[in-house]
Amino acid sequence: GINPCRKIMAIPIHKLDKSIMIEKEYQEVIKSLSGKPSGDGEVKYESFKAIKDICRISNPTTILELGFNRGASAFMWLESSKAKLHSIDRLLPTHVEKSINYFNLKYPGRFQYTHYDHQNLTDLSLELTNQYDLIFIDGEHTQNGIYRDTKNSISLNPKFIVFDDYLHKSHEMDIFWVIKDFKLEIIREYNTSNGHVLTYNPLYTPK
Repeated sequence: GINPCRKIMAIPIHKLDKSIMIEKEYQEVIKSLSGKPSGDGEVKYESFKAIKDICRISNPTTILELGFNRGASAFMWLESSKAKLHSIDRLLPTHVEKSINYFNLKYPGRFQYTHYDHQNLTDLSLELTNQYDLIFIDGEHTQNGIYRDTKNSISLNPKFIVFDDYLHKSHEMDIFWVIKDFKLEIIREYNTSNGHVLTYNPLYTPK
């Protein structure tokens, strides 16, 4: 583990916000999205607790999501906030068409999908800088990928950065060192799915 003294927040089921849909309803939505998840990294229902709490703390109006898969986490961000969400992924829009159509219908004017390899995110810096309160990093799960996505995210001047797979046995140390290297300030850690962590960007400059 990273730090045996740290306190990971695990929110009891009975304390869930009443506005969070029950699991059966959630599963019905997920079934309506595009195809099956690639790999085993898709966020699970329990992550709703973390996403909802992160939105309560950070109160974002705009969110950038790096990594879409088929939209399970995108659905949680949209359902847990009133923010506009921009998801970027290498998947062609035709591969996730059902998901895109669902979000545009259910959350009109709040969802945007861009087909792009976010390892080249700096090429879009003029378009994306100062546009997002919060960036969710859930893309390439490699040491270099996590470092690159974090560096690129900080360059866009978000106030908050959230990492997925924070407690994943294969990635937790990579994320730990990235947070340390970039001097991100941990606000709260969550023991949901493979773990999430909400951090504050100390280089953030108000727009």
